[in-house]
Amino acid sequence: MDTYHYTAISEDGEGETIRLIDIHPGSDIDILQCTMRHVRLADSPQYEALSYCWGDPTPNQTIKCNGKPLAITTSLQLALRRLRFYPPRIRALWADAICINQKDIDERNQQVRLMRRVYEQAQSVVVWLGEAANDSSLGMKLVSRLVEANSKRDSAGVIREITEPHSSSDLQNLYGLPSRIADDWPGFFGILKRPWFGRGWIIQEAALASSITIYCGESTCSYDDFMLALIVSSNIGLAMEYMTSDDARVWTMGLTRQASQSGVKQNLLSLLLRHRTASTTDPRDKVYALCGLATDAGSEGLDIRPDYRLPVLEVYRDIAVKMLTKGRTLDVLSVPRDHESSEFPSWVPDLSKPLPTSSLTGLEHNIVGAPMYRVSLDTECHPRFSIDGCLLGLSGLLFDVVSEVGETQPLEEGDNDKSTIISRMFDAFAERKRYMNWRALTGLLYSRKYVTGEDLEDAYWQTLIAGYNPGVSRLRDKDRIKAHYLAWTRHSLRHAYLRRLPSPAFEFALTLILVLSLGWILFRFLICLPKPAAPHEFKEMMGNAANRRLFRTEHHYIGLAGDAVQAGDLVVICRGGKLPLIARKDKPESIKLVGDCYVHGIMQGEAFDGDKCELMWFA
Repeated sequence: MDTYHYTAISEDGEGETIRLIDIHPGSDIDILQCTMRHVRLADSPQYEALSYCWGDPTPNQTIKCNGKPLAITTSLQLALRRLRFYPPRIRALWADAICINQKDIDERNQQVRLMRRVYEQAQSVVVWLGEAANDSSLGMKLVSRLVEANSKRDSAGVIREITEPHSSSDLQNLYGLPSRIADDWPGFFGILKRPWFGRGWIIQEAALASSITIYCGESTCSYDDFMLALIVSSNIGLAMEYMTSDDARVWTMGLTRQASQSGVKQNLLSLLLRHRTASTTDPRDKVYALCGLATDAGSEGLDIRPDYRLPVLEVYRDIAVKMLTKGRTLDVLSVPRDHESSEFPSWVPDLSKPLPTSSLTGLEHNIVGAPMYRVSLDTECHPRFSIDGCLLGLSGLLFDVVSEVGETQPLEEGDNDKSTIISRMFDAFAERKRYMNWRALTGLLYSRKYVTGEDLEDAYWQTLIAGYNPGVSRLRDKDRIKAHYLAWTRHSLRHAYLRRLPSPAFEFALTLILVLSLGWILFRFLICLPKPAAPHEFKEMMGNAANRRLFRTEHHYIGLAGDAVQAGDLVVICRGGKLPLIARKDKPESIKLVGDCYVHGIMQGEAFDGDKCELMWFA
């Protein structure tokens, strides 16, 4: 029998024709049957849009489409088979793998541009997470109970911090929820491990939908109820027990949906950074999957047009070029990057790789209190490019040279409750040694004045948080933050006087102190003495220091830069930049971008002089 052959989508002048499939009802043993038809979005067709994870892309299952065999993936086949039962009638659906001819690149390019309208106009978006497994049925039933518990919690006026988790008796007696050791909780949080939550395309699909229904096996719930259930589980202290850092993507996805539904403008660069951990089969989809959400990706802005014929490097370079030329800022150069890829020019971020740290300017989030850096004042960049597109020319000046770098602040300190006493001891040892190294690098052991004339200690702690100030009254909050810093210093640099001992005597003495301290903690625990709380407020403000290191320049400025910074690197200021850049000599006529940085005392343009700028070529 002949297989199904796609009929080309006719050009209607506006390029808004799509395909829909009508899924026919049937029993569990019946072969899946559907009817394909073309519709115009301008005619407001009635349909649901399917959101699912492709999984294995091999089309090894067969359905009947317009009476002819059509090969589809196992994941899609399972989704369609389940959906035809709810309700048992013909169901109009849009599913990308069927409704777009994946073998026709021109059609893919054209249809991807319509994805925003497809999901906006759908009556509902149907999410298929897969068949029931690992107590997911219990987890899905728990959603409605958590939503109900939220109503009880609100009516009772119960307010409790996450750090004060509820006991099993509280959960059962106050809210009618399972005990903390019940299988319902692993079943619920295990749903977050489903591949759907890590897929790049679902960000747009979930953000644009007016209504979302989640299917997991035979269980269903609304997306909004599922997110509320997560929030409730967090409020009663359960999320911290089960959720990992990878599960945080569900929160960022929820924030993006909230912003989209509220009409908040979101630019492409912010979306790319916020969802950089999302996975896509095609690296080009890292960009294309978010263009429908970005307010600046259209023809009046960056004018991003999907083209699957272009190599990945060219797609990413084109994005960077457009952000530089049309945005007139150097924000794209502030994207944190690693330097293992020799394929990409140093100024083009490899968007297919996860972020090594967060951006200094908080590009990925709308951070309250994020510093307003103006290192080049209010200038604009006017970039130039070499004929082959590999070199970026910017107008800038050489400010200083890195003379010394400190140890790297790790992404995670490893001081969670699940770590062993031995590992915590070594973490504490490494942490104190690192901060002593930073203080020595800064010059606090022999000087009290910074190069700008201000107190060196003030310059040091402001560098640690890269100028972050979460409040409105900067003077008042500066005093408050300094108080947090001093409390943190007393806690983290206890026994700092031992640094005067020569190595390895210092290491031995500090290790001995830590062992004795842990012994005292154990003794205090056994006799139930209260443990003083560690001052974490300032350490939480140091989020920008993760995977970065302090450095000092030849002219005694101190700064914070990415892990790759080395002695001898250049600190340059370019027109249109909010932050200074770290660059490395490459060839006589060019330099390579290492990343951006914070340099205390120049972030408001104090060191910028437009008359001293000259053309710099970044390889």
